[in-house]
Amino acid sequence: MLKIISIITTFQLLMLGFVLVSKSTRNRKTSYILLSAFIISNALVMIQFIIDLYGLLALPSIPIFYYLLAPLMYLYVRSLCEKKFKLKAKHLLHFLIFLIITVYFVLSLFFFENKSDANYWYYDFVIIQTILHLQIALYILASFISIFKYRIEIKNIFTAVEQINLTWLLVIIMAFTSMWFIDLVAFIITVVFSKYAGVTIYLIICSVSINLLFANYLVYKGLNQDNAFDGIKSPKKYSGSKINSEDSRLLVENLKKYMSDKKPYLNPNLTIKDLSEEFKIHQKFLSQIINSEIGKNFFDFVNYYRIQDAIELMKDNSNKKMTILEILYEVGFNSKSAFNSAFKKNIGKTPTEFKKTA
Repeated sequence: MLKIISIITTFQLLMLGFVLVSKSTRNRKTSYILLSAFIISNALVMIQFIIDLYGLLALPSIPIFYYLLAPLMYLYVRSLCEKKFKLKAKHLLHFLIFLIITVYFVLSLFFFENKSDANYWYYDFVIIQTILHLQIALYILASFISIFKYRIEIKNIFTAVEQINLTWLLVIIMAFTSMWFIDLVAFIITVVFSKYAGVTIYLIICSVSINLLFANYLVYKGLNQDNAFDGIKSPKKYSGSKINSEDSRLLVENLKKYMSDKKPYLNPNLTIKDLSEEFKIHQKFLSQIINSEIGKNFFDFVNYYRIQDAIELMKDNSNKKMTILEILYEVGFNSKSAFNSAFKKNIGKTPTEFKKTA
C-alpha cells in the first residue's frame, strides 16, 4: 500500500514540477519559480524515500531534500504577501542548513560502510531528524506570521478583501503542517516508544497521502494567481508622518462629513487610495489618521457606514420585502460572509436577528 501511494505521489509531483518549470520559464514570475522549486524538491524527497523503501541503494538515511521544503514554502508565502518580491543573495541564508546537511550526506557516503556502530547511526538519526523538525516548525510559524500580517495590512487599504486575503494559502500551510506533524509523531514514536514502531507505517501512509492532495491543490491555486492581488509592501508604519493633532481632527471631521454626504462606501471596491486622492493626502497618512483618531482600520471604518445604512434600510417599513442579500449589495458589500461578520461586530446581532426585531 505504502509503495503504491509513494510511486503515484512521486510521479504526480514530477509531472506537476515539469508543468511549473515550463510556466516559470515563460513567466519569470518569482512566485512561480519558488513554487516549481518547492514541488520538484518535494518530488526529490519522495524519490529518496522510495530508494530507501525498496532498498535500491545503500545510502545514509538522511532526508536532505526535506530541508528545502520549509524555506521554499516560506519564501513562496512572502512572494505572495509582498509586492514586487525579488529573490536576493541574502535569501540563500535560508538554505544554509540544507547545504550543511548535504555536505554531511556526501561525507557519510564515503564513510558509510566504515560506521558499523549501531549507536552511531541511532544518534545520527535522532540529531538529523531533530534539526529537521525544528527547522520546519520555525518556518511554518514564520509563514503563518507573514500571512496574518498581510491580512491585517490589507484592511488598512481595501474594503473588498475576500478575494485577496489568501485564505487558500492558509489552508495550504495547514495541510503542510499536518503532514509535518504526522512525520514528527512517527519520529517520536520511533525514538521514544519503539515498541509501537509498527504504527509508524500507517502514519507514513497518511503523510504521503496528504502530500499528494496538498501538492495538487497548491499547484492548482498557485497557477490561478495571475489576476489576483499581488501582495503589498509593508513599509515602516507611518514613518516620517508630519501631521499635527489639529490638522488630524479637522481632517477627521471632513472625512466623516464626506462619508455621510457623498457615501463613497457604496462602491464595493473602495480603497484608501480613492479617499486619499479626494482629500489630496498621502494614503499612508490617511491610514494613520483613521487608525489613531478614529480607532479603526480602513476596512472597519468603511464598514461602519455600510452597516448604518443597512440598519436604516431594515428599519424603513417600505423595505420590509428586501432580502438580506439585496440589502448587503445595496450598501456596498459584495460578500454575505463579510456583511454578517461586520454586522455582528458593530451591532452584536446577526442581520437576520436584527431584521426580525426592526
